[in-house]
This record gives sequence, C-alpha cells and structure tokens, in this order.
Amino acid sequence: MAQSLVKSLVHLGFSTRNPEPSLAETIRAPLCAYAAAVLRELDSPVLASDAWRDHVHVLFSLSKNHPLVDVVMQVKRATSKWLKTTSSEFTRFHWQAGYGAVSIGQSALEDTIA
Repeated sequence: MAQSLVKSLVHLGFSTRNPEPSLAETIRAPLCAYAAAVLRELDSPVLASDAWRDHVHVLFSLSKNHPLVDVVMQVKRATSKWLKTTSSEFTRFHWQAGYGAVSIGQSALEDTIA
C-alpha cells in the first residue's frame, strides 16, 4: 500500500512548575492560540484547547510524521519561550517536566469537545 492513513486524536495536559498558578486569565487565550500555531506547524491541528491558572489542555490530531514525545517537547519549549517574551513576570517561567496524554476514539470526539 503506497498510502498511509492515520488518525490519532490526543488529549494532552501539562502544568506549570510546582504547579504555580501563574497563568493569568488575560494570557490564557493567546497562549492556547500560540500552542495551536506550533501544533499546526507540526502537522498536528488543534481541535480544542483551554488553559487554567496552572495547566493547559489541548485536543489535537497527532501527525503520523512526528512522535508524540517530540511534539510535546516542541509545544512546551515554544510556549515557554513565547511566554517569556510577553511580560517580565514570566522571566523565570517553566513548565513541569512531565505531561499527560491519552488517545481518544473518533466516536468520543463530539462528547469531548462539546
């Protein structure tokens, strides 16, 4: 078969270090938009995302060309760097080292993003 078809839906969550409530409400939507742009560049479009004071959730379709661990590393690195450019309050910002990721089935997609 010359063609490969893959649909891997991933619910990703990651937290601020220790988890500190450092994500003000005003930065959350731009942060999610920036993360979506990073994921789009990795051929992994975002279906839904949200951020809270100390963590981020992203539902995306993982590209067949990029391993999950690399995608997560790039999203966390890029958003951390971006946050540091937005305000001096983020000069020492870091994400927690780990993350949580679970796959979801296509049939659960509507319930997940509703």
